[in-house]
Amino acid sequence: MLKKRIRSYTENEYCTYEVKKGVIMQVYKPGARLNYEGAKQMIADRLFVSDKQMMPMYCDVRELLSVDKQALVYLESAEASKYLTAAAFHYDNILNKVFLQNFADFHAPPIPMKFFTCKHKALSWLELFDRMN
Repeated sequence: MLKKRIRSYTENEYCTYEVKKGVIMQVYKPGARLNYEGAKQMIADRLFVSDKQMMPMYCDVRELLSVDKQALVYLESAEASKYLTAAAFHYDNILNKVFLQNFADFHAPPIPMKFFTCKHKALSWLELFDRMN
């Protein structure tokens, strides 16, 4: 079976996306404030860079400042996690951790999700889900 070519990089005003070793690397830009339209654009960009292939995602939220309610509702949808096998979130402060934990506790993510303060540990965990179908 011939696999589609994966586009290696794209970005928008909120974050960058790059596929490295079968993992989508999503990194928020400094001062990112995510709204509904931005959330929709981010998911479209993730689908573009992955070419709609199943793979895990590393998400660096250390520079993310805020997410509005409409964006949060969209990010909870099945559409937002489509084609993901797992998500590892890299955070560095208590506010990020509280936000992520509340998101996971109250919204039952449809994919495995875990939070890390170390990028290396996050990527090691994602190896468990590399290219799962």
